[in-house]
Amino acid sequence: MKALWCFLLTAAPLTAGAYVPGTPGAPWTKDELLTVKAKLYREFRADFLPPKMLRLGFHDCLKYADGTGGCDGCLNWHGVGERFDPGWVSRSAPDVNVTNNNGLAHAVDILESIYTDPRYPYGAPVLGQSLRDLGKSRADLWAYASMVAVEFGIEVNNIACENNKEPRVKQPTCIHDPSTCQVTPSRTFRFESGRADCTEHDANDTYKATKEEHHPSPLSNGKDTIKFFKDDFDFTGRETAAIFGAHTYGKPHLAISLFPYTWTSSAIFVFNNDYYKSIVGQDRWYFDDPDCNAVGDAFGNRPKTRWFAHARMITKNGGPIFWIKENLVCPNRAKYDKLNDYDKKCLDEAEPGMTCRADSPSGSNLPRNSSQPDGNGNGGCEKYRLISGRDEVALNCEMGLYKEFEVEDGIIYGCPGLEHFNASMRDPNFKQIVNSRLPGEGRAEPLCERQRLAEPPGAQPLYQIMEEYANDQTTWINDYITTHEKMLRNGYGNALVGAPDHSTNVICRIPNIWGGETTHCYERSEAVGPRFKISDRWTDMNADRVLEVDQQSGKILMQPTSDDATQLWQRSASGDQLINVGTGTPFILQGNAAWKIEQDGDDIFLIEKLTGRAIDTWPTQSNNPPTLNTKHGAPWQSFQFIFQ
Repeated sequence: MKALWCFLLTAAPLTAGAYVPGTPGAPWTKDELLTVKAKLYREFRADFLPPKMLRLGFHDCLKYADGTGGCDGCLNWHGVGERFDPGWVSRSAPDVNVTNNNGLAHAVDILESIYTDPRYPYGAPVLGQSLRDLGKSRADLWAYASMVAVEFGIEVNNIACENNKEPRVKQPTCIHDPSTCQVTPSRTFRFESGRADCTEHDANDTYKATKEEHHPSPLSNGKDTIKFFKDDFDFTGRETAAIFGAHTYGKPHLAISLFPYTWTSSAIFVFNNDYYKSIVGQDRWYFDDPDCNAVGDAFGNRPKTRWFAHARMITKNGGPIFWIKENLVCPNRAKYDKLNDYDKKCLDEAEPGMTCRADSPSGSNLPRNSSQPDGNGNGGCEKYRLISGRDEVALNCEMGLYKEFEVEDGIIYGCPGLEHFNASMRDPNFKQIVNSRLPGEGRAEPLCERQRLAEPPGAQPLYQIMEEYANDQTTWINDYITTHEKMLRNGYGNALVGAPDHSTNVICRIPNIWGGETTHCYERSEAVGPRFKISDRWTDMNADRVLEVDQQSGKILMQPTSDDATQLWQRSASGDQLINVGTGTPFILQGNAAWKIEQDGDDIFLIEKLTGRAIDTWPTQSNNPPTLNTKHGAPWQSFQFIFQ
């Protein structure tokens, strides 16, 4: 019986010693990958942290100005921590020429804590040693965090598709197409290790590179954007278009980058293809209230959209130029009390079944029908409206993947509707907002051709790729995953080492936004063998009491023995889990699900696989869950299995 119930002991992983910059990071085990993933999920409850982790993954893989480098766990710290508060039309802020690493300090700090402290963060499983002491490179951690950030965003998106008010979904999150919004990639990420951290760095903060990096320009047109990614990442046009889908996640910040608003309004916490639907100008619902009331045109249809180029004159050269999207919609009835008298009248005079009073078509004073276009998109009840404070924006570098235009000295030109930017921005005394406009219309979308550039020559034109991604979410996410993996190999070729699969059959519950929920990740394994109860040998306290899963809280408690199936356990086919018969879930304590079973005579000790700590029932005297503690062999750490 002893031989039958002694689980195969899992040997402690060999340690590679503390990591030395400039050397390849040590390989990761599956248990290490799942433990760190649970740590990241715990931290990802914070606002904007997952998108920042994704951004950090890209910025870390930029090359240096001398052409060397790649993903090396280091950032040049120039400009990091700087904050701007420019006034509109002030021409006071520094000009925007290229990106920098501003805004990434918090993400770096979080990862540095995970890298150096095996117990960080609270509410997540613990490593036996820090990643640094296990020989892992910081660059590998940063790369892995960027992948996990995407996986997190996909999972939150799919939860929101079912219920966008679910407590694990940050608010506001509005879903345009609930029936088709599930993101279902054909495969998950494949992580690789072996990246080396930089060797030219700050003496104290070794993640601060001293070499100048080669950054892209957010003001570039499509041609220059494609050239940058071809030269520095060996990306094709399709790969460049795919990686820009990361902008579906998060938002720019005026105080950090001098670009305001958001890429996907009310959807910045989810990872899907809304970004492409917006860029290519699909008809899209208008959300401008926290309850996600979908506003359309007078007939309840999805509204038309348009993009206009915009310069707010906040930098010394009058920039930065970016693009803002508007929707051709009625006033939002959900905000009736805040509307002006004209907009209220538009709603009050709506015909039965209509959203608002329909405007007239061009050349008529009668209300239009649903097949007629609005005669004046800049006025009336139905008009192009901004989402105040949460406007959807695009940078030149990404709009240039769909529209053809030119940029010189940060000034956009080359399409009807853009002619006046040059004279206005080059005049240092001109201090007015500039928008693209057309004769007789006022503010309007410039008449730019769709982007016909193909890279390599003869491949699919960029505008077709952007439209394909807007119409086919699965094609985009499949391309995105392979491109993201290629990005994380920048500077290494085929030198990296494949890591164990950390996604297949793995359960990582997204934590609630609020509360002290402990995060955990484990690989699902089938329950096998006889059933048994688990009792400790602390007879003075726990006589006739056994470990049970409380179905309401999910906590493991010591309770009087009964016939309840939540007191029955089986071993897992993997050999390192205890599966509860009543719930079908593994024994999880403080985020840990993997255990070694050590037997000493009739005494059984349940040992945490990565740290060697023992399950300790001392806290159960106050009806609290067991804890984990250094193994000392007391009766409250010694168990017996009672077979049924």
